[in-house]
Amino acid sequence: MILCYLYFRTKPIDSNARELFFKICHIGGAFVVKDRLESISTDQLLAFLNKNEYQGLCEILERGHPGVLKLILQHIIERTKEIPFYTFAWIPACQLGDVDIIKAILTRLNEENELQNTLFYVGQRTDKKSGLEHAIERGNDDCIKLILASMHNARESLHIKVFQQIFVIGCKHGRFDVISQVIHSTPKDWLLEVLKFHEDDSFYSTGLDLLLVGKFTDVIEKAMAQILQMNIGAWQVIATILPYAAASCEKVQLVKAFNKYKGELKNLLQAKTFNQKQTALSVACASGNMPVVEWLVERLNSLSAYNENVKIEDSWSRTALHWACGFGNENIVKILLDGLSDDVKEIIVPKIDKRGNTPLHLALLGKHKEVIDVLLAHITNSLAGKMR
Repeated sequence: MILCYLYFRTKPIDSNARELFFKICHIGGAFVVKDRLESISTDQLLAFLNKNEYQGLCEILERGHPGVLKLILQHIIERTKEIPFYTFAWIPACQLGDVDIIKAILTRLNEENELQNTLFYVGQRTDKKSGLEHAIERGNDDCIKLILASMHNARESLHIKVFQQIFVIGCKHGRFDVISQVIHSTPKDWLLEVLKFHEDDSFYSTGLDLLLVGKFTDVIEKAMAQILQMNIGAWQVIATILPYAAASCEKVQLVKAFNKYKGELKNLLQAKTFNQKQTALSVACASGNMPVVEWLVERLNSLSAYNENVKIEDSWSRTALHWACGFGNENIVKILLDGLSDDVKEIIVPKIDKRGNTPLHLALLGKHKEVIDVLLAHITNSLAGKMR
C-alpha cells in the first residue's frame, strides 16, 4: 500500500492514474485516496469520475469499502456545486444510504431544479435502476423517506413521468409507503394516467399488474382505500384499480366503491386489468376470494348482466369459469354454473382459450378432482337433458 501511495502521489492525471485510483479505492486505501483527492483540482476530479460515470464509485461499495465511498462523496459535496458531480454521486449515495450526503445532494438538486433529471438517472449501467430503486433494494428507509419528501415538496414543478416511474418502482417492490406518497402527491387530474402507466419493455405492464403478480394484495387494498378517501370525482380511477382489488379486498371495501359510483355500476363491473384484461369477477375467481365472488354475482344479477359478464374474455380468451377451474375453486365453480342461463352454459363450459384449453382441461391439468367431478356432472346432466 505504501509503494502504491508513493507511486500514485507523483503520477500525472491520466488514464493510468485514473485506473490506479480506483484500484486503490477497491482495496480500501482510504488514506491514499484522501491525500490524492486533496491534491487534485475539481476539473481533474470530474475527469476521474466521468470516465466510468458512477460505475467506479458503485464498485467501491460492492467491494466492501463504504468508508472510502463516503470519503469521496463528502469531498464532492464540500468542494463543488457543479451539477454533473451530484448526478454522478446520486446512485452511489443512494446505495450507501448516508442521510447527510443524501440531504446535501437533494438540496443542491432542488436549488438548480435538477431533481427530476437526476431521480431517474441510470447512466450506462446495464441494470437501469434508479437511485430510489437501489435504496429500496438495500433497505435504506431513511434515504427513501428523504427522496419521497423531496418529490412531494417539488410536486408542482415535476413532470408526470416522475410520479409514474416512482409508482411503478413502489409497486414492483410492494412498498406501500412509496405508493401512498405518490397517490398523495400526484395532482388528481394525473392520477388515472399514473395508475395506467407502463414501461414499454415490461411484460407485466402497469404498477398494479406488478402488485398482482407479486401477490402484494394487501398493498392493493390499502391503495384502493386511500383513493376512495380522496373523493376523486372520476369513476375511471376506481374502475382502474377495482379489478385488482377483487383479488383480496373485503366485500365492504368494494361496497364502498360501488355505492360511490352507482351510476357507473355496469362499467365498473366490466373494467379490466391492463395486462391480462381480466374483470373483477375473473380476478376474484382466480384468487379464490369467495365473499367477493358471491357479492359480484349478486350485483351482476341485479343488473341482469351476469350472463353477459361471465362471457367476457381476457387476453388468453379465458372466462371467469376458466380461472375458477384452473385454480381448483370448487365452490366458486358451483356458484358460477348455478347462476348461468342454459344458453350461456353451452358457450362457456366448452369455451377454448388461446392454448386450446377448456375449463375442464385446466381442471385436469391442475389435478383438481372436485372441480373435475362438478364439471363432468354438469356436462352429463346437460347431455341427458338434450336426449330427452
